[in-house]
Amino acid sequence: MFIFMLFPTINVKAIESESHHNHIYSYDEFKSKSLIVKTDELINFNDYGVIDSSHIDDEIVTLHFDSIDKAIDCYEQLKDKEYIEFVEPDMYIDISEDNIIEGREEENNTYNSWGIEYLAIDKYSKYIKEENKNNIITIAVIDSGIDYNHPIFKDKLLTTGYDFVNNDDDPYDDDFQGHGTHVAGIIADATRNISNIKIMPLKALNSIGRGTISSVGNSIKYAIDSDVDIINLSLGFITGVHSKLIEEMIVEAVEAGVTVVNAAGNYNANTINSCPSHIDQAIIVSSIDNNNNKAYTSNYGPSIDVAAPGVGIYSAAPGGSYVYKNGTSMAAPHISVIAAMLKLNNPDLKPVEIENFIKEYSIDIGEKGVDWFFGSGVPNMALALPKVSLENILIDKDEITLEIGEKYKLNLVYYPKDYINDSEVLWESSNNEVATVDNGEVMAVKEGESIITA
Repeated sequence: MFIFMLFPTINVKAIESESHHNHIYSYDEFKSKSLIVKTDELINFNDYGVIDSSHIDDEIVTLHFDSIDKAIDCYEQLKDKEYIEFVEPDMYIDISEDNIIEGREEENNTYNSWGIEYLAIDKYSKYIKEENKNNIITIAVIDSGIDYNHPIFKDKLLTTGYDFVNNDDDPYDDDFQGHGTHVAGIIADATRNISNIKIMPLKALNSIGRGTISSVGNSIKYAIDSDVDIINLSLGFITGVHSKLIEEMIVEAVEAGVTVVNAAGNYNANTINSCPSHIDQAIIVSSIDNNNNKAYTSNYGPSIDVAAPGVGIYSAAPGGSYVYKNGTSMAAPHISVIAAMLKLNNPDLKPVEIENFIKEYSIDIGEKGVDWFFGSGVPNMALALPKVSLENILIDKDEITLEIGEKYKLNLVYYPKDYINDSEVLWESSNNEVATVDNGEVMAVKEGESIITA
C-alpha cells in the first residue's frame, strides 16, 4: 500500500550570517581581564567590579578587572542591556607572519625586497620624484614598533609615534622577531628616493608580537586624529574571532579619508572567518611568491582585493641587521607604499579611489577575473605611468641559435626608459613552424630560420 502525503511549499531565502557578532566567547578569550564597551549612557562601572578604565573615544571605554571571572560576570550583565551598543572581551591579537630566514648584508645599490621591482614601484617612484611633489604623505605602521636607530629609517620617521603597550611616547620595537621593524623597513626601502613619504610608528604589539583589541583600536584612533594618509595593519586574530571595535575603527578611518591596508593572514583559511581581513572597506592583501603562486599559508576569500610579494622578503631587523621573512605581513606594506605614492601624486584621492586605481593597475593572474586567491591581481605600477611616444625599442640579442625544444627569453630596452610596460609589447615570429614567441620567450620548433619582431 502506498500512502501519498501532500505538504505545503515554502520559499527559502538565504541571508548573510551575522554569527561573528554573536560569538560565544571561550574562557581563554577573557584572559586579558578586560572588556571593551560602547555606550552613549553615563554608567558607573564601579558597580560591576571594575578596578580601572580608559576611554578610546567618547563612547568606547576599556574596563579592567582583577580576575577573569569578574570580567566574564560583567560581560554577562552588560551584553543584553539595551543601552549597550556592544561589549566584547579585550582579546589578544597577533602578528600576521609566517617564518623568518636569517639574512645577508644589505646591498646598497639595489632594493632589498624583490617585490619593489616586481610591482614596478621603482619605476613609479622615479616618476613621482621627477614630478617634484612637495606634499607630505604619512603611513602609520601599527605593529610592534620600529627600531628607529636602524640606518634604513634615516629621515623616514615622524617623531609623533606612540606606544600603546606601555602607554608612552617611545614606540621602540622590542619584539624578539622585530616584526614592526621588518614591515616598516619594506616601506622605507621602497621610498628611499622619495623624501616626502614618512612613517609614523605606532606600537600595539608587545615583545612577543602580541597586542590587544584596545591597543590596536587606540592606535587606529591615534592615526585618525593625527591625519595620517595610510594605515598598514600586518596583524590579525586567529581564525573565527572577530572584533566589533576593530571593525568600527577601520570603517571610521576610511570615512575620515584614511586608506587602510590589511594583511590577509597566514592560516590558509577563508578571510570571512578572520578579522580584520574580512572588512570590505580596507584593502586586503594576499601573498604570492616570485612565480605568481599563492603563498601556501596565505589566507584567501571574497574580501581579497590584490596580491603582493610575501615570500622571501628581505628587510630590516632590530640592531641594524637584515633578515628574510615570509607572510602576508610582508605583502601588505608593498601595497601601502603604492597607496601612498598614488596619494602623493594626487592628494585629493579618496580611499575608495585609491583602491580602485590599485586594482586597475593590476595584472590578472590565476582564474580569469577577480578571484579568491589574488583578488584583481598583482599591481604593476608601470601601468600608472603617463603614456608617452615610444622613440625606440631594442632587443638585447641580434641572433640566437637554439636546439629544437629549447627556449630563450629575449629582453627589451625602451626609449624613453621606464615609461613602457612589457604587456604593451606585441611579439611575432616570421615562421611559427620554425620558432614561436610568447611575451619574449622564443621556443625552437624545427630546424630553420625565423625573424622575431617586437
